[in-house]
Amino acid sequence: MSARVWEETITMPTYPVGKASPFPPFDRSIYPYPMLDDIGYDKVDKNYRAVMLENDYLKVTVLPEIGGKIWGVWDKIARRDMFYSPKVVKPGLVSLRGAWTAGGIEFNFPIGHHVYCMSPMHYLPVQEPGGRATVWVYQYEYLSGMHWAVAISLSPGVNRVETTIRLHNASDMPQRYYVWSNSAVPVSHDFEFICTAPSTSDGRSFPIDNGLQVSLYRNLDHALDLFARNPQDDYFGYYDAREGYGVLNVANRFEAVGQKLFTWGTGEDGLIWAHLLSDSDLNYCEVQRGRFEDQGTWRMIMPQAVEQWSEVWFPVHGVGKPVKATRDGVIGIESRDGQTRAGVQVVTDQKDAAISVEAGGVNQWKHRGTLTPVEAVTHTVDAADSLLTISVTGPAFEKPIEYSSEPKEIVPPVAVDSDKEPETAEEYARAAVRAWQRRNDAQADELWARALEQDPGFVPALLAQARRNRWRGQDEKAEDLVRQALARDPENPEALYYEGSLEGLFKAFRHPAWKAAAALEIALRYPKYAYTVEVALKANATNPFLYARQIKILRDEGRAEEADACLSRFLEYAPYDLIALAQKAFHQSETTGSLPADLEARLKDSPESAMGLIPFVDASRARLLAEWACLNGVGVRAPYIFEYWYPGEKLTSAPAKGPNTVLPADSVFPHRQEEIAVYRHYPEDAAVQYLTGLWLYGKGLKEEGVAAWEKAEALGLQDGTLFRCLGWACWKDRGDREKAVAMYEKSLALMPENYRLYADRNAIWGEMGKPASERLAALESAPTSVRDRWQMAALRAELCVAVKNYDKAIELLGSHTFLPWEGARGMRGTYLNAHLGRARKHFLAGDFVGTLEDFKAALQYPMNLGVGRMNPPFRYESEEHFWAGMGYMATGHETEAMALWQEALSQLARHGSRKPVPDSPQAALEALTETARPDERAHASRERFREGFAAVAAGNASRAYSIFSEAVREDVWPW
Repeated sequence: MSARVWEETITMPTYPVGKASPFPPFDRSIYPYPMLDDIGYDKVDKNYRAVMLENDYLKVTVLPEIGGKIWGVWDKIARRDMFYSPKVVKPGLVSLRGAWTAGGIEFNFPIGHHVYCMSPMHYLPVQEPGGRATVWVYQYEYLSGMHWAVAISLSPGVNRVETTIRLHNASDMPQRYYVWSNSAVPVSHDFEFICTAPSTSDGRSFPIDNGLQVSLYRNLDHALDLFARNPQDDYFGYYDAREGYGVLNVANRFEAVGQKLFTWGTGEDGLIWAHLLSDSDLNYCEVQRGRFEDQGTWRMIMPQAVEQWSEVWFPVHGVGKPVKATRDGVIGIESRDGQTRAGVQVVTDQKDAAISVEAGGVNQWKHRGTLTPVEAVTHTVDAADSLLTISVTGPAFEKPIEYSSEPKEIVPPVAVDSDKEPETAEEYARAAVRAWQRRNDAQADELWARALEQDPGFVPALLAQARRNRWRGQDEKAEDLVRQALARDPENPEALYYEGSLEGLFKAFRHPAWKAAAALEIALRYPKYAYTVEVALKANATNPFLYARQIKILRDEGRAEEADACLSRFLEYAPYDLIALAQKAFHQSETTGSLPADLEARLKDSPESAMGLIPFVDASRARLLAEWACLNGVGVRAPYIFEYWYPGEKLTSAPAKGPNTVLPADSVFPHRQEEIAVYRHYPEDAAVQYLTGLWLYGKGLKEEGVAAWEKAEALGLQDGTLFRCLGWACWKDRGDREKAVAMYEKSLALMPENYRLYADRNAIWGEMGKPASERLAALESAPTSVRDRWQMAALRAELCVAVKNYDKAIELLGSHTFLPWEGARGMRGTYLNAHLGRARKHFLAGDFVGTLEDFKAALQYPMNLGVGRMNPPFRYESEEHFWAGMGYMATGHETEAMALWQEALSQLARHGSRKPVPDSPQAALEALTETARPDERAHASRERFREGFAAVAAGNASRAYSIFSEAVREDVWPW
């Protein structure tokens, strides 16, 4: 059958994500996006728009509302899911903005997990000529000003999913990025990561490192990222020998270099994430494909540049462990009892295909006939240890599939010395670029400044600082730096582009890397020379902005037929593109006073996207777009942005602003480059000063931002978000905690049910040394809607421990379900301290039964805390084991007590020693004695603990108990 694509509604149980935070996330490097970290645990059934693709072999489910991810792929031949596909939407706190879901394939750009992973994406299903079915998912990313799109496709009679990834730097500056396709796959005992790299980026040999097969899931006992270093082939993926099933990804390894395995690990701390992210508790791993080698590697994409490549994913079954794969099929082998079984599977019917198998240079089997995806072809030879070569050819193959068991010489990658201390301007520049690529802007700024100290006219540093100033709205500083760069290098295309004169832009236009960007700028500034767009489009027929600008130019000149032809080419290249769809909708619409209905439907999930369409349509339609965007999602910024586009005109209506108004976060905070120029026209408008402060602070100009907020307050703005911003700045930047608390109190008066304000105020009070009892009382007096949240229960429990109200802490910990961030283990610490604290009270009071119960509880990891027990060598439970031993000894269980004390000693030594500790109590005691460094006050008591552990090592339980009991009463610990 032909592949087909359609839309339908599916219903899934869903755990809720609350409203976005109204406060800008200045500490998360995601501004202007608000946080989505208010997740809950009362699931409801929710309807989702789903795009379905299906052919003879596969059925794909794409969910545009959840980041545009492939939610699942049903393998009709094997009658199972290709990927890990949860039957429930259960977000965890993992992504940049918080909420994130496991499963399927997630596309990440320009960083992962990306800002839209729990937000709607634009999408377009396309039934292509020839029967191919595609859905494009597409979004504009405000952090960088870049567009990205992914085409997910099935072809008729082809057993693979193809993804085409397309990136467009729509900004006027170079941008950093990486791209990863993260596929989640189910795991079992025999899950193996299939990869042809000889090593990993953290220095391990692969697949075997120091005698341990690290490619096997069962050998990875803790959370781990394995990045392949120097992969030797285009394919990678996984294979499960128990299931006889796997999935492979194939892409050009020089275009998509990265091949990665992520696992939560087989320890309890990893397995608990199956529970946190699903209701089935089935564990999974991720096999991920990336543009670059690892997720610490970023690269630059030039202004108006477009990059594109494709990847395919297909199932493997019936052939054994994959040893060679192309886009067309796979060869697998299994060796057992002196025999080798070779298997071949293809992704589409291949008539007159040929298979040849040789062992030891002797032909063992030849086969010619039709190969089909439905059934693998296999052959067994008696040559498990012989040199084995297998060749598969087919008339429709891109290239033969060829395998040889002969070891290949591996050429190591070129080593780069990146740790050398910079000395010259060029070396500082390289270090600055590396820092910038790692998203460390502050370090990059410092290194560029050091480069200029070495050479005040160093052009790369001048232009880097100019870009930074332009991004911050400091145009005059940027222009001065550009002039300095041109004085050193008058032909530098980037400097000429930023200088912006007609002559400079034409010089930049002649440079291939700057042709598209310069052509667009010429058309905008110097319409007489707009023909440059057509010239650039001929040289670069992949740039959406060139198409869109050329169509507008042609329509403005009355060249309708040429405009229609250009639009047809644009839609053929990018049928999903919002600009192309807007131009088409406006051209076909007979209405003039409102947006075409289909365009409005596409924009409703992200109204601010409409702002990006304005430069590419005629004046009357541009006004419609501006007004619609301002009235449907830009919020309190609406009247000012609209007046920027249309000076002297007013919106028909606008969101209210004034005293006691809580300003909304909307979809994003102020971020557009033109906005700061707009706001400067309203120096006495309180709301504008608030917006100005957000814009400046978000760009790193913190003092200027705070000054604007202070002016907003002076002008009379009474707003909870304003006061929280001022409180944040006083706390984090100025160190004025007293004033920070005062600002938070003002914010709380206006937003008394915002739990985030209580958490921040509690943290500030903690830094000020405010007694825990007073902080606890403040939380207990909060509204019920705040006090009973799991986030507040965590804080209340922590404070209850601090005031030694252990019963209340334990009650709180047992009556809530906690949803920790990835890597966070604080709830376990609160739980441990609560039970150990109460147990010590029992012990000192002579209640040894109560003591033992609490000490035993301290060794547990209740599921509702969201934290699992770590595997050695990362587990550190010496305190729990010591106290449990005290409880057992007090109640007459000497054997159990000694075993627990020996484990406590072993862990103490292991975590205090700088060298491996042999697995014996005496060796552990020696290591502990060598490495312990007690301060003077604790010296005597800690010496007593070492005496007690010496008795443990000697097997003298009663002496150990006597010594430990004396130390306990001094209340000084070795932990």
